[in-house]
Amino acid sequence: MAELKNHRTDFLNRVKTVEKKLEARGKAVYNPSDVIDMGYRYYERDWKRIPDFENEPTIASGSLKPAMLSIRPRERNEEFSLQFDGNIKVEKEGDYTFYFQAEGGYRFTVAGEKLYESFASDGKAILKSAKKHLGPGKHGISLTYNQRHRQHGFAISWSGP
Repeated sequence: MAELKNHRTDFLNRVKTVEKKLEARGKAVYNPSDVIDMGYRYYERDWKRIPDFENEPTIASGSLKPAMLSIRPRERNEEFSLQFDGNIKVEKEGDYTFYFQAEGGYRFTVAGEKLYESFASDGKAILKSAKKHLGPGKHGISLTYNQRHRQHGFAISWSGP
């Protein structure tokens, strides 16, 4: 158990180092201020499809500071799901493009509209994109991510005016 804890601490320290490098590159690359009020719920089990979790026990939950979506809150590397709920801050009205790449299953919603959903990718990172017109202000986002076996997380980004 101590060995696992040491590996986890080492991994989280490496994540912090990468986040600092991204932050140093500027807001075009890393802008945690456009994601706010982000919370997560963590679940463990091997799901073949994305569940809705109403009957699943929550293993852990909390707020993310900075509000960066990542698999950091996980407690193991396989057979887990994370449910993220929060807001994005939009400065200007316009069309925003959301990009999502993952090897696991996922569901992503912006302002109440499901932009993409995938149940499995057979170990291949699949890139998807979708456009959504947003006005200025706060807009809810929700991401459910399910990691099964030997997968490597997800990447999410967006661009707009």
